[in-house]
Amino acid sequence: MIPPIINVKDIGYIYPDGNEALNKVSFNVSRNEAFGIIGPNGAGKSTLLQLLIGILIPRSGEIKIEGMPVDKKNLALIRKKTGLLFHNPDDQLFCPTVRDDIAFGPRNMGLNNDEIEICVSQAMEASGTGHLSHRPPYTLSGGEKKAVALACILSMQPEILLMDETSANLDPGSRRQLITVINTLSQTKIIVSHDLDFIWETCSRVMILNKGSITAAGETGLILSDRFLLEHNNLELPLRLQGCPVCGSYTVRG
Repeated sequence: MIPPIINVKDIGYIYPDGNEALNKVSFNVSRNEAFGIIGPNGAGKSTLLQLLIGILIPRSGEIKIEGMPVDKKNLALIRKKTGLLFHNPDDQLFCPTVRDDIAFGPRNMGLNNDEIEICVSQAMEASGTGHLSHRPPYTLSGGEKKAVALACILSMQPEILLMDETSANLDPGSRRQLITVINTLSQTKIIVSHDLDFIWETCSRVMILNKGSITAAGETGLILSDRFLLEHNNLELPLRLQGCPVCGSYTVRG
């Protein structure tokens, strides 16, 4: 049996103000799997992503990435394998041009110029950002910034992608383009989102987090079509499953 690439066992975390963020959270993610995490505000979703990459340290339990505990000894190697795409792309873009931003990671990994160029070219091709190469990041639209931020992560060739509310504030065209890009990526992906239609189209399995605990997990279609389960966790059915307000009919796409 192939071991999971991510193993989380009995994780607990308490915020500095004393509030409990996570309580005995356990789950596994297989290599190359697209795994969604959903839940209401304050459920601990973003905190969990920060724990997975070692920005925060759990109070209890253990996280392993490819069998390595996420601790100070392994942190540098784990962060080479794992990339976190923040909710706000402005937190990741700070260089004069898009190309400079995408090259920043490989350059700081100590790669030579030829290797950096290969990483940058591959990342721009995968994310569809080549035409933005010489643009200053502050001139980009919200959708373009998110695509470039993703390219910045891809240029470091991680094995695992962690994405926090990636589809938020995007127009329909940019959102559709992002879905297409994500579905072409072979990396293991953990996607946190309130956009349940986005999760439906990008994730094969999903977990509900509520008040710091897992309340359900399973195949995406089964979890996201359970109206009672979703409403019990302060969520709603994806729009694709909500009936027409006039005739009551609906059509499931994808």
